[in-house]
Amino acid sequence: MPVQDKPATGYTIITADSMDEATELAKGCPLMSTTDSAVCVYEALPM
Repeated sequence: MPVQDKPATGYTIITADSMDEATELAKGCPLMSTTDSAVCVYEALPM
């Protein structure tokens, strides 16, 4: 199933200086240890 068709089941807010850094941080998510999971990284507006 394409990642955009999977329902969001949770979220984590992180702070990073770039999308590359955010992507590297996301690789440490415990969900990434399974073969059928996905993590999407999105940029949000500053709060």
